[in-house]
Amino acid sequence: MLLRAEQMAVELGDAALHSDVINSHAFWLFTQRKEWSGRMREALRLALESGDGASAGRAYANGYTYFAAQYRFAEGERFWRDGVVFCDERDIPTFATCLRGHRAIALLDLGRWDESAAIAERVLATEASPVNLLTSQVTMGLIRARRGLPGALEVLDPGVDAADSLGEAEWVA
Repeated sequence: MLLRAEQMAVELGDAALHSDVINSHAFWLFTQRKEWSGRMREALRLALESGDGASAGRAYANGYTYFAAQYRFAEGERFWRDGVVFCDERDIPTFATCLRGHRAIALLDLGRWDESAAIAERVLATEASPVNLLTSQVTMGLIRARRGLPGALEVLDPGVDAADSLGEAEWVA
């Protein structure tokens, strides 16, 4: 199905659509534990060439998320660094928030708790969708709990409720 969609995007000459289809294919490869990063780099290249900010923001955010999830932090650094600048400069807050939330988790995984907390607090201080707040709620809850600080449950409880209502239980399982 995705290969047919890619063929259609090429036939239409729509580079942004082509980028989105390749991005979706990269996700499928990621979920199948197959190598996905070449497809994501291709999706990003097409999105940037097309000038479609949303497609590029999506490619940056998804690429960084997948690299971080696989603990491939060095490989994902360019997606983080370039992506957050790209999204901030073009006022694309959805993907900038997504990047920051996953950056907070990556820094937590790397043991850089102070940096992680600073980014998560920045996200939590913004007006973002419940799904984009989840990463930072989980990060802050874990940092507070691990440090023995009060307020871990106060940060986590809204995240648990949101995860449950959004069908994103893997964030709190």
